[in-house]
Amino acid sequence: MRKVLSYLPVIMVVSAITGCLKDKDYEDQKYGLQVKEVKGVAFPQSASSPIVYGINSQTTPQTVDGPFVALEEDKAPTSPVNVTLQIDQTLVTDLGFTALGPTDFSINSLTVAFAAGQKLSDAVKITIPNSSTLDPTKSYGVGLVISAVDQGYKVASNQKTVVVAFNIKNQYDGKYSITWTNYHPSLNPGYTGSTSTVELHTSGPNSVKMFWPLADAYCIPAILGGGPSYFGAQEPNYTVSATNVVTVQNVASGAVTFYSMAPGYSSRYDPVAKKFYAKFGYGTGYPPFDPAASREWTQEFTYTGPR
Repeated sequence: MRKVLSYLPVIMVVSAITGCLKDKDYEDQKYGLQVKEVKGVAFPQSASSPIVYGINSQTTPQTVDGPFVALEEDKAPTSPVNVTLQIDQTLVTDLGFTALGPTDFSINSLTVAFAAGQKLSDAVKITIPNSSTLDPTKSYGVGLVISAVDQGYKVASNQKTVVVAFNIKNQYDGKYSITWTNYHPSLNPGYTGSTSTVELHTSGPNSVKMFWPLADAYCIPAILGGGPSYFGAQEPNYTVSATNVVTVQNVASGAVTFYSMAPGYSSRYDPVAKKFYAKFGYGTGYPPFDPAASREWTQEFTYTGPR
């Protein structure tokens, strides 16, 4: 099945996340306790747990923000308040995620100290010292529980737990500019192409799956019938060998079309330039290329940054 993209203006909405102590959703009461006659302490992001981060596969440490901790009352505290947290990895496994081991992460402190006048804290930080040892096909996590608080505050029973989760991105993951040409006997016999922006999403330790934001789908950009389009049930997955040879295969659920690499073309990954080169196709008897029956792509990707 072929899907056609209309030429419509694309409006990009950029939202600035100003983090730290100015969390607008919290201040606007989109989350957090709504009834504040009782002084409470909570994870205001508990309702949207897990909080998911994508981190790179690397041997050097990476630090991310932990959950906000909030004092839930109409007035700010007039004296310091101390909140105690505990690690609870059963929260992670209950989600079906893999719990990070004790040597796979560290937390800067399990005590959150509120100064007088302070109601929201982003003081908790989680560090992954060496994510290269983690499996990029798994989602990992750290579970946290508010276990105690002083100064007469109560722990909110419905917002006392949260999970911070991690998806591991391999070295090929990111945003790319793709220049391509493609061939179809009737829909693009001129073997024309175009340039677009795509994302390569980690699908394994040494493989990535192509996502085309313009189509909002895992698919292959193509020129079909004179305009940008793509075929349904085709989701290309790029695997890089130990010698940087690239193979491409369709991993769409229920796929009936499968690819072969074009002979005589160096499908490869250049680790210095961070570029992919690939040529592949399908059709009766492919390869070799047959203008009456083949469908084929020639692609060049250039890394532009993390996604």
